[in-house]
Amino acid sequence: MKLRYVVEYTRTPNNYSAGAPDVPGCVASAKSWKKTQRLITEALELHLLDLYETGQPVPLPRMSFPDAMSDYVAVMSDDVDDGHSEFGDFAEALEVTFGWVEVNVPDYAADESSAASSRVADGA
Repeated sequence: MKLRYVVEYTRTPNNYSAGAPDVPGCVASAKSWKKTQRLITEALELHLLDLYETGQPVPLPRMSFPDAMSDYVAVMSDDVDDGHSEFGDFAEALEVTFGWVEVNVPDYAADESSAASSRVADGA
């Protein structure tokens, strides 16, 4: 089965990065745009497979482009960064774009994730 996730791509002076808001903690970064696209696709497939194999629910794609954009704007306006972080100087994003990534997941993983999501929603 293929699932389609919204991905946020960021270009900085030094590299490109990508992350899927529906799959927290799954990110990729590389020097080139093409490699970043390839790495985020691989990262999503591996991350989702790992979630399934360790008995955790596979997050289904829920976010639309408008949702992702408004979420990004909200996060960026929450707190103004002073230009430094605990990891070094802050690299300002030169460009942020959103795109789709389609990934392969086992049919049973998505089916079980749907069932788990409905059980949680029903309070089970």
